[in-house]
Amino acid sequence: MSENTEADTLLDDILGESGADKLQPTESVDAMFAAPDSDDFNQQIEKMAVEIVVEDEAVAKLKSEHFDRKTKLDALKSELATLMRQNGMSSVKLANGLSPSATIKTKYFKGPGVTDDMLFDWLHDNDLGDIIKPTVNYNTMQSTLKMFQGEIPDTIFNISDVPTIRMNGKSKFLASRE
Repeated sequence: MSENTEADTLLDDILGESGADKLQPTESVDAMFAAPDSDDFNQQIEKMAVEIVVEDEAVAKLKSEHFDRKTKLDALKSELATLMRQNGMSSVKLANGLSPSATIKTKYFKGPGVTDDMLFDWLHDNDLGDIIKPTVNYNTMQSTLKMFQGEIPDTIFNISDVPTIRMNGKSKFLASRE
C-alpha cells in the first residue's frame, strides 16, 4: 500500500486498480456482500486491519503529543507573561513583527470537597442559578463570575490568576517565514 492515505487510493488498493474491479453504484447490495471469488478477500481484510491498527496507534501518539505540547505551550505563555509583567510591560512590539500582550486571566474552579449541590446552592442564593444546567459549563462560569459583583467564597471556589499571552501579528509572522 502506498503512503498516500487518500480515500480513493485506499479503495483502489483494497478493490484493485482496474475500474472493472471496483464496485459500481448500480450494483445491488447483495452483490456488495457476496462471497469473494479468491484469496484476495483475506489479503484485503489483512491490509485493512493493519491500516486500522497503524492509524489507531498514530492517533494515540498524536493525542499524547498534543497534550504534552499544550502543557508546554501553556507553561511558556505563563512564563513570558510573568517575565513581561515583572518588568512592567503589558505589551511590546518586537522587531520580528510579533506583539505579545501579557494579561492575567482569573479562572474559577469548584473547590476541593465542594459537591455540586453546594455549588448550585451558592449560585442560586446569589441569583446566578440561571447558568445551572445539569452541570455548569466552565466558560459560562468563568464569564458569569467575572461579572459578579458580590464576594466569591474560597470555600466553594478555587480562584487562580493565570498569566497568559495573546499573540498579535502571528499570521503575518508565520507568512513571512514561508
